Amino acid sequence: MTIEKKSLIILLGGYEMGIFGKKYVKPTATEKKEIDAILSRMATCCKRLETVDSIDKYFTEWDKYVVDQKRLAYFEGKGIKFTASPKKIHDQICKEIPRVEIDVIDRGFDRMQRDAAKLSTNKGKQKKSDAFFNELEYYYSRLQPSSVEHIKELKLKANYVADEPGILNNNISMDRLASRFCSKCGATIGADDMFCSKCGNKLQ
Repeated sequence: MTIEKKSLIILLGGYEMGIFGKKYVKPTATEKKEIDAILSRMATCCKRLETVDSIDKYFTEWDKYVVDQKRLAYFEGKGIKFTASPKKIHDQICKEIPRVEIDVIDRGFDRMQRDAAKLSTNKGKQKKSDAFFNELEYYYSRLQPSSVEHIKELKLKANYVADEPGILNNNISMDRLASRFCSKCGATIGADDMFCSKCGNKLQ
């Protein structure tokens, strides 16, 4: 069972079993509606984070989650009691974050490579790569240390401009790198494929 499903069961389970008894503060109808909406969003937090392919979108979703988590903590502070505290749910989700961050980075990296493969010059490919890594570096202070190290490793694989034009620093030719992706649709292709399996484009 995924972390978001566990979170929803723990929180909604306690909520539906009537934990708002007489010794606790009973939420108003408006508060109850807001709490239900927040619990639903919290339960799908990791799922939403796992669908984005840019670090900017990732932190946009994460910041929304933090606002929701603080809001639940506010309700808890008022005396609305949960069987599992918002903090515990937050801690559970945070355990998944190192894995989720690297998945987001890898998806963004794959997207950048597909886009770069469509360009005809090393300079254009390098510009695309630099823009991708500059965006990541902007968020270094918020990323997990393991994510930062992973980014540095990826950057070594995407240096399209070496001392001699047309050759990568890791000695892989540009033609070999470009052959991994269809020049028309950007789909991943095999080294021996003659046609793209997605769009049918004849490969060089």
